[in-house]
Amino acid sequence: MNWSLLVVLLMLVAAGAPARCRAATGWQPATGPLGGYVHALAIDPLDADSVYAAAGTALWHSQDGGKTWRCVEGLPSDAMRHSFVGSIAISRDENGPIILAPAPIISSDRGKTWKQERPAGLPVRADIHVGPAGSGVCYAASDTAIMRSDDRGQTWKALGGWPDEVQGIEHFIADRFDADTISFMYRVEDKTSLVLSRDGGKSFRNVPFPEGEDFAASVSTDPDDKTIIHLCTQRNGWGRGHERRYFYSYDDGASWELLWDPAAERDLDPATRGKLRRVFPDVIPTPVPVWGGTPLNRQELAWSEDTPGRVVAAFDGWVFRSDDFGESWEPSMEGLVATSIQRFALDPRDAAAAYCADDNHLWHTADRGKTWTRMPPGDNYGIVGITFSPDAKHVFVLSGGIWRATSERRDWEQVWEAGDYRSRPFALFFAEEGEAGDAGHVCVALGNGFRLESRDDGKTWTNAGENDLDLGAPWSPRGFAQRRLGETDVWYMSDTDHALLVSTDHGRIWTPRTVEGTSYYPAWSVAADGTAWIAADGGLSILAPLAEPPPPGTGKGLPGLAAIASDPSDGEIAYMARSDDRILRTTDGGKTFEVLDGGPVGCRIDELAVSPRDGALWVAAAGNGVSILDKPKAQPGKPLSE
Repeated sequence: MNWSLLVVLLMLVAAGAPARCRAATGWQPATGPLGGYVHALAIDPLDADSVYAAAGTALWHSQDGGKTWRCVEGLPSDAMRHSFVGSIAISRDENGPIILAPAPIISSDRGKTWKQERPAGLPVRADIHVGPAGSGVCYAASDTAIMRSDDRGQTWKALGGWPDEVQGIEHFIADRFDADTISFMYRVEDKTSLVLSRDGGKSFRNVPFPEGEDFAASVSTDPDDKTIIHLCTQRNGWGRGHERRYFYSYDDGASWELLWDPAAERDLDPATRGKLRRVFPDVIPTPVPVWGGTPLNRQELAWSEDTPGRVVAAFDGWVFRSDDFGESWEPSMEGLVATSIQRFALDPRDAAAAYCADDNHLWHTADRGKTWTRMPPGDNYGIVGITFSPDAKHVFVLSGGIWRATSERRDWEQVWEAGDYRSRPFALFFAEEGEAGDAGHVCVALGNGFRLESRDDGKTWTNAGENDLDLGAPWSPRGFAQRRLGETDVWYMSDTDHALLVSTDHGRIWTPRTVEGTSYYPAWSVAADGTAWIAADGGLSILAPLAEPPPPGTGKGLPGLAAIASDPSDGEIAYMARSDDRILRTTDGGKTFEVLDGGPVGCRIDELAVSPRDGALWVAAAGNGVSILDKPKAQPGKPLSE
C-alpha cells in the first residue's frame, strides 16, 4: 500500500458536511472520517444529478451528481436509529415514490418529505425493486418471500410457485425494461440454480447456467426486443468479482450464446458495445481508483438512466464518479460521512486533536474534526484499542499486534506482531513501578493467558508471565481503562459476556464485577474516582471499583443506553446517549438526569468521549459524523421525565 499517495488523495477530497444537529446553541458540527461502508447507492432515473447514498444509519443526498453531499433531514428518527438503509428504490415515473428498505421509509414527493409506513403485505426486511416507467410495478424480496405491487408500492401480494427444493431466495433481480421478467438464485448442496419468471411471478422455472458459470450478477431483457434475454455472470460469486461474462438467449434461457468475454481481450464492435452499455451500464473498462484498483461488487455501483455514461461507485466510504462509462474517474465525496465510529481517544495535551476508529481503520484529526487523516495501523485486522502514554508523548494502537507512534503521529511502526488470533493483545496499561528506569512506567499489554512488558516506552516487548484471562476472540472486549486510587493501580476491562473485570495486581488476576440481571454491556466508562458507569441492557449501573460483591440496587434504570462517558475531572458528572438519540447528563452521581439541548438527531449514537484537556463532549453518530459540544456542563437541558 502506498500510504503517501493515499494520504494525498484523502487531503484532496476530505471535506465534509456537518452532522445533523437540532437548532441549539453550543454545538459545533464537525466532519467525519471517510472510511466506513456505503450500504446502498442510487441515481434518480429521471435526474442524473440526484444521487442517494445510505451510510451507517443516515441517508445522504447529492444534487450535483455526487460532487457534494448533505445529510437528509426529516427522516423518521425511530426507523433510522435502529436500522440502516440497505435498499434504495427510486420510481422511474415522475410522480412515483422513493422507497428505502428495510424500514420501510417512503417519499411520495421525490424526497421532499418522508414517512415510515409498512403497506399491507410488505414483508419485514425486504429489498425493494421498481419496474419500468409507467408500469406501476414494484417487487420486494426477502430470504423466503417475493412480493409484487401493481400500484407503486401501496399494496402487495405474495408470489409463489417456484421449485419445491427452494429453501432460500438469493440475489433477486427485477428487469427494468419488462415488468414481468424477474429471476433469482437458490442453492442446494453447493449447487446454484437460476429461476426465471416471464409472467410477473405467476409461474417460475429453472433455467440452466451457461457452461462453466454458477452466478447470475444480472438478468435483463433486451430494450429493443423483449424476446431476447441477456445474462451477466460473475465468476467470483458474492466476492469482488471482475471476471464477468455476457450471454444472450433467444429461447427464454433454455440455451445461451456468448456475447462478450472480457478475458478474451477482444475489442467490441461499436454496436455490441452500445448494446452492452444499455443493458448493463456498469460494464466499466477501468477499475475504480480505490485500494489500488480493487474491483467492485455490483451493489457498489449506480448508473444514470437519463444521462448515458454517468456512473457513481462507492467503496469503503470513498465515492467516485465517471461521466464516460468508467473510462476515467474523479473523487465525488465532499460531505459524505460513511463511517460508524467504534471508539475515541482524545489527546490529553491538545484539545483539537483526537483519534477514532471504525471497523478496520484508524483516523486522526488535529483541528477538532474539520478534517481527518487516515493512519497506517489497522488494515483488515480490526482495531481493539487506542491509548496514549501517561506523558502523552506516544500513542499506541492494538490491531493485529501493537503499533506505536510519537506525538507527531508520523512515524508509525509495529512494535509487536502477533503470530495468530489467539496471540493478539487486546488491552494495554501503564504500571508505575520504580524499576521502570527512565520511562517512569512499564507498558503492559495483555492477551488471552499472556502478558507482555516494555520498559523503553513501548519500543521493545518481552514475554512476562501469564494471567487468568480467557476472553475468547481477542477483538471481543469493549475496551480498557485504568485509575490510580491512593496507592493502588486499578485496571478495568470488559469480558465477552456480562461482567466488568477489575485487576489490582497489574493484570495477573482479574475479578468480575457483575450486575445482577444483566446479559450485555454495550458501553462503560470509568469516572475520576474509579467508579464504573455501565450502560447495560437492563439500564444504567454504577459500581464502586473495589467493593465486593456489588451492592444491591446499583442499577439506576434508564434502559436503552447506547453510549456513556464520564467526566475525567469530576466523578459526579457523566453523559449518556439513549437509543432515542437523546443525550443525558447527570451532575450528582446519577441521582438526577437532564436531557441536553441539541446534538445529532435521527441516527444512532455510537460513542461519547469527554476531553481531558478542555472538557468538551465529542459525539459520534453512525454514518453522521462527529459533533462537539464545548462546555457541556453549562449546556441548557431539561429534567428527564420517564
